[in-house]
Amino acid sequence: MKNMNQPLYLTKFVSWVILTLFISGNISSQVKESGIMLHDGYNEKYAVFTDRSLYIAGEKLYFSVFNISDKIIREAFKNKVFYIELIKSNGDVVTDAKFSLSSEGTQGYITIPEDVATGYYFICSYTRWMRNFSREGYAYNRIKVINPGFQETGNTFTGVSDPSYTLKSLPSVLSFSTVIECKTNKTTYGIREKACVSVSVPAFLKNTAERYCITVARPGAHDGNRMEALRTNGANGGTNSALQYIPENKGLSVTGQVVFKQNSQPAVAAMVQLAVLGNYNDYLTYLTGSDGRFYFSLLPFSGKQDLFISARNAADDQLEIRVDKDFANHSNTLYTGSFFLDEKERGLVLEMMINAQVNKAYEERSDTSLLHIKSDSDGLSFYGQPLKTVYIDEFIALPTLGEVFFELVHEVNISKKKGAPYMVLTGHAKNNADLASYNPLILIDRIPISDLNDLLEISPDRIQRIELINDMYIRGNIIYGGILSIFSKKGDLAGIKLPRNSFFFDLNGYYSQESDEYKACPYSLADMRIPDLRNCLYWNPEVNIRSGEETSLEFYTSDSQGEFEVVIRGLTGRGDVIEGRCKFSVK
Repeated sequence: MKNMNQPLYLTKFVSWVILTLFISGNISSQVKESGIMLHDGYNEKYAVFTDRSLYIAGEKLYFSVFNISDKIIREAFKNKVFYIELIKSNGDVVTDAKFSLSSEGTQGYITIPEDVATGYYFICSYTRWMRNFSREGYAYNRIKVINPGFQETGNTFTGVSDPSYTLKSLPSVLSFSTVIECKTNKTTYGIREKACVSVSVPAFLKNTAERYCITVARPGAHDGNRMEALRTNGANGGTNSALQYIPENKGLSVTGQVVFKQNSQPAVAAMVQLAVLGNYNDYLTYLTGSDGRFYFSLLPFSGKQDLFISARNAADDQLEIRVDKDFANHSNTLYTGSFFLDEKERGLVLEMMINAQVNKAYEERSDTSLLHIKSDSDGLSFYGQPLKTVYIDEFIALPTLGEVFFELVHEVNISKKKGAPYMVLTGHAKNNADLASYNPLILIDRIPISDLNDLLEISPDRIQRIELINDMYIRGNIIYGGILSIFSKKGDLAGIKLPRNSFFFDLNGYYSQESDEYKACPYSLADMRIPDLRNCLYWNPEVNIRSGEETSLEFYTSDSQGEFEVVIRGLTGRGDVIEGRCKFSVK
């Protein structure tokens, strides 16, 4: 890694960054100063391996991520979210996903959309912390995707050049074909027969990560030289970057900045409120610092989630909320050559297309890529069990919600100050004075509101129930004099206007997948009537092998006959790729 010959200085700098970012607040502190500059030496580094380099549109692409960051960086930042984008050659994003990340890496799969055109694509991978630096630090994997129903090469840009970026091959030692020893217990197997492969790493390879990945597919379906990196040509490069994104060491996050609309200057001490809706409902608050930035750490969830955000300050000035983009979205041309298949690849592609079509005809039509989230107004809220609940339909009709508070919810007291209404909750005698010292949190359909005039005029006919927490409540770095939570019958906010400086938006959670589905069919199908025509016989994203030791793995062949190849890959301590290969036949 560049300029890493000063470990003591690096340790001190990383420690300072950690203190700067995380020492205050129970939601994680914002960046205190916007002028912090980072050197490339403080960046993370990851290597990504895929099960193949040749796919049919609609197939799953399995991957394994190796964290090869400097030890100090890895232990200090502990990012918990990994981002993957499937990108066309011209930089357009086809699909993207987030995955839970450990200190060692992660693994999983993404599904290639069925409507993509035949052509070259790239797997672009990174963490949010890496977005502080140049994109040349991201991991890139070039793949070929074939779509039998969309034959034109929709992402070919022959003759188009981009002055900012080009691709470069990663260092490797692939020329040493016997670095990792690989052999099967037989040279020829029958269909649906158990196969055993033995893998050993020579003792002289002591400075290697003890983690490897293994794939078994047709020869030519995997090209080990397709792991590449980006190289900056010109002014977009540089060794120093401004600190904008902090590590996601607690998981999924939402970050951004609040500014004044008239001059785009940072809004200091603005209260940002974030409501997470649906079954994953939550409520978070944040007071911006001198840079106007905010940071929210969220509970883990899958699929897309609806969120609501608002901001206000003491003067109720016109504020603008700028939420950071969820993904980096590359948007730069990565490859300018024509798509090409040699004669051997054409024959392989024909077989793979037939296999994919047969498998699709027999597979269960269920989409497990996203976890369905349904809204449920009766679900438990973030504050837990309310101290009091009032169901409006159990009482006689009253003209306004203000009358409901007066007649049915005696703990809610409405008064006026300088002609404007304000609310105070009362509770137990011992803490009434404390409650009156703080404003209550007022929610309608879990969305925070501040305009009491509109609230008090709501027709009770539109309200299902009112929940009350008439006790002190602390959320983030804000103290509330209790919580008043109102639920409409139709989930439509009972027609109330949304607060100023607020909006709804979607956020991607983790890409949902079955816990063991990252292993591509290591077993034989029990029902012989169902064709087994897998294009990948076996994929294991994480095999631990010590230098000088041997391990064995088992898988089953399919109904496909012909030659297959076992490929095992790993990394040296320097980040160089090492691998081993062996072949067998199925008759």
